[in-house]
Amino acid sequence: MTRWWPETEARSSTQRPSRSIGAGSFPCSVQTGQRVCGPFLAYWLSHGGLTQQGLPLTGAILETNPTNGLTYPTQCFERARFEHHYEFLGTPNDVIPGPLGREQFPTKYPNGVPSGSPRP
Repeated sequence: MTRWWPETEARSSTQRPSRSIGAGSFPCSVQTGQRVCGPFLAYWLSHGGLTQQGLPLTGAILETNPTNGLTYPTQCFERARFEHHYEFLGTPNDVIPGPLGREQFPTKYPNGVPSGSPRP
């Protein structure tokens, strides 16, 4: 299996972010020092880009999905987290947003919906 993502995207504090566009990557964000690359770039661009998803906060990292316990290349943005799913490679769903609500709700509200919350 070919992997497009780096094992790490460590940057030293003395490195200046590149502003050039490499093959399949977005210019490095001056604010975060990160870039969108690989399959994440196509998904980011076709799903609202900077306006909807925000700036990249990380490079491509390996992360275990708590829903199914599998490890996926993941990239975090200001308003989203994308997962690259090999099992869907070659389909429109090879990159999907991570289930942030499902993951964050139990952490923030371990006893369920707070009392006094409005009903939909």
